This record gives sequence, structure tokens and C-alpha cells, in this order.
Amino acid sequence: MKKYLKLLALLPLLCGLVIVVSCNKDDDTIGNGFTIIATNVINDIEQISTVKVIFLEEIEIAQAPYLNNGFELKLPASVSYRYMFPIEYMVHEGDAMMISDKNASAFAITPNNIFGFDQNGNRIGSFVLASFDRNMFVQWYLVDRDVTVKGEVGDGEELGYDLDLKKGWNPVYISMDYSRTPVMKFTTENPYDTELKWFFVEL
Repeated sequence: MKKYLKLLALLPLLCGLVIVVSCNKDDDTIGNGFTIIATNVINDIEQISTVKVIFLEEIEIAQAPYLNNGFELKLPASVSYRYMFPIEYMVHEGDAMMISDKNASAFAITPNNIFGFDQNGNRIGSFVLASFDRNMFVQWYLVDRDVTVKGEVGDGEELGYDLDLKKGWNPVYISMDYSRTPVMKFTTENPYDTELKWFFVEL
């Protein structure tokens, strides 16, 4: 649990830019819908009734019932461009950063956006898909076109990006390891050698 709390402490750094509202394009369908499936959630409580993705504290993006120790959260094929932001805002700028299309817009779902609610509609906790052994957790990025983000930034190359994002929803795996460079790595490559599990953390 201590490892999880350390990961959560980093989320404001990783997710703060998600609140930027930057575009005024008309709404349209970006890609296919995507379903986040959670099973065998660890540390859940019987009071959980509903799972919701909440943006800017009040905007509901998706919801699903919490049943049989899990949920199937169907994400929409698109979100309003009012809630998306330029892809370059998602990464820390640096001369070494290479973005294939800076006109791409993105939206991110993080553990700070996936919440559990009780039957009375009270927010009682959040969900995260993570591996404590690898100090890794998962976010989901929606992009309006194919785009790649490559490079390392920071005085000690603390952040590394290896993202091959396809139009629509993409899982992004974020890991930390202080024995390597970069320390924190963002990648779309599926870590098949890592066992990721769902956790619920009460408020």
C-alpha cells in the first residue's frame, strides 16, 4: 500500500495538464469506443455500487455498475474537444522531444479520474490498475489522430516517452525506477512480463 501511495503522490505532476481546455472544434467521433474491464479488484468494499469516470470534479465521462468484484467501463468513442488539449501539453518540453504531429489533441483518464460511489451517490474511493513490484500503473489516452511521442527530458533525463498512439483510446504504461535513466517512463508497449492488478483505495 505504501508503494501505491507513492505512485498517487506523483499523479498531480503527471495529470495536472489534463485540466487544460484548449480547443473549440465541433464535437465528432474520434474512434471506436473502448471498454476498461476490471476483475478481482483488491481491497474493495461492499459499499461500492457504481464506478464513474469524472473529469474536472463534476463532468461524467462514463459509468458502470460495480458487480462481482469488478466492472466493465465502456468509454465513449469521443469526448468534447473542449476537454481535450494539444498533445505537446501532455509531455514535458525539451529539445530532445520528438512529436510527429503537434496538431494532435488528446484526453487522458488517470487513477485520479476513476471513482467508486455508494448507493447514495457519495464518492468513497478510487481505482487504479497497477503493479507494485514494477512500480507501474496505467492511464488511458484518447487522441484524435495517429501520433508518436519520443524522447527524454530533464536535467538527469528523468522522464522518457515512447508513445505510439493510434486514433482512439490507448493504454499508456507509466513506470518508475530510480536505478535507470530515464527514471519515469511512459510507453504504449504492453508489458507482457508484468502482472497488473486492480486496486481500490478508500478516501
